[in-house]
Amino acid sequence: MSNPNEFVSDEFGRSRSVRVQSTKRSLSIMALASFVLGILFFIPLFPMVACVLGFLAMQRTKDSIALKGRSLAMAGLCFGLVSSVLQVFAGVQAYRVYDFATNGPERVITYALAGNTDDFRSAFINDAGMASDQSIARFSDTLRRRYGGLQSVTLQDTQDIVQTDRGASFIANYEFTFNDRTVPASVHMLIADGALPGVLSGKIERIEFSDEEQGSLEFPIPLSVATGSDS
Repeated sequence: MSNPNEFVSDEFGRSRSVRVQSTKRSLSIMALASFVLGILFFIPLFPMVACVLGFLAMQRTKDSIALKGRSLAMAGLCFGLVSSVLQVFAGVQAYRVYDFATNGPERVITYALAGNTDDFRSAFINDAGMASDQSIARFSDTLRRRYGGLQSVTLQDTQDIVQTDRGASFIANYEFTFNDRTVPASVHMLIADGALPGVLSGKIERIEFSDEEQGSLEFPIPLSVATGSDS
């Protein structure tokens, strides 16, 4: 056991006994909070708060004789940085899917009616994404002849997400308001490509207009329809 007394000399060379009290450092609450929030990476905004608290805790515990927990603060900061990047990445992808589900069909039909075949084709996947200019023109001409120009598109409802061979997909139902009439349509969308695990996307598999008067119209055009003419 160490001696709590220490003998020191004053300026006149006289010795006296001084009692030395050991200093016990306390754990920084900020450092602990940073670490806990950092490992709770699945909760939105927690990683960002962990970064801020971790940075502040590292500054306060640096060379401090009263606080400890610098390692915890550093770990919380590292967890927070990595998790923040992942959350931002996931958020951007989720917003892209949301934006496409909300506004994508309107943009796609606008491309078709304007004759913008490249942008129209890029919105589809696989075989539909490689459709010829002639098949796209046939689809857009039929739309224009039947209904006129597009005014607005309203999302009605969506069905549950299902897993297919191509990836995660769902069906969304819309009302397309054209100059001449309003037509309901269902859009089959792919939101997670099976070939790219963990990567979200917004692509159309098929779009189908339900028209009881003149017959359904869809793209990609079925082979049995593509070889015929529209009534």
